[in-house]
Amino acid sequence: MLRTSAAMFDDPSNILTGWCFWTWKKVPNKYPYLPGIDAPAKWKELMAWAAGGWFARKPSSEAAAAATEEFLEAVEFDKKAENAEMLGILGAD
Repeated sequence: MLRTSAAMFDDPSNILTGWCFWTWKKVPNKYPYLPGIDAPAKWKELMAWAAGGWFARKPSSEAAAAATEEFLEAVEFDKKAENAEMLGILGAD
């Protein structure tokens, strides 16, 4: 689907004025991304609790702060994980 969507936007017969791919880094999930964030385990635990998971234990303030610090380190641009499939689809390989 991504490949056909990119082809549709590139086809001049569709009279589209252009397109772009939202390139902000994100934690990979079921949606496509270009640069990804390798989320630390502590961050995932914090997000499970924040999402209201039934069995997620409430973290202490210190644990939440530590998880946030680890996540902030993980989002540094030089620590990105590129999605090779998306790079190929967008012609950046």
